[in-house]
Amino acid sequence: MGTTRGDVLRNRIIEIHNMVPDVLIGEQPAEDLWSLLDSWFEALTEEATMLSQALPGEGTVPRYLETLRESLRWEIEANRALFPAIQNRDPDQSTVHEVASILGLVTADLLDKLFRRLVILAELVGALDGSITLPDEAIIAYYEFLGAMIPEPSEELDA
Repeated sequence: MGTTRGDVLRNRIIEIHNMVPDVLIGEQPAEDLWSLLDSWFEALTEEATMLSQALPGEGTVPRYLETLRESLRWEIEANRALFPAIQNRDPDQSTVHEVASILGLVTADLLDKLFRRLVILAELVGALDGSITLPDEAIIAYYEFLGAMIPEPSEELDA
């Protein structure tokens, strides 16, 4: 079993999420964000045994965590690319600005949702280790949410 309590994981990922705007505007180096995210994922990976109680299936937890990590990386990079385009728009290119703005809103929303999933995983660890008390309804909803996010392996893909 891991060593990082769920409440600590939850608080750390919320702090990391709050850093993202500073990275987007260039007030904080992206490398700092990546370092903190890598450290957080490492701590959560240590809880894989505990999370396997909530997300059964051989290899489910590592696959899910890697998918979330890569998705997060893509969305942060997309935000970083779009932010200057939106800020430095040419007033004569209203269509270009509108498209960039819409893409920026979409990717910002996706990024927030990815961070919310990470909070949910940390809260599940906390519910399992006793460091976070959640109503039974929340735990059931979390399991249903995560179950919908992790497809069942296809028998056709089994070796």
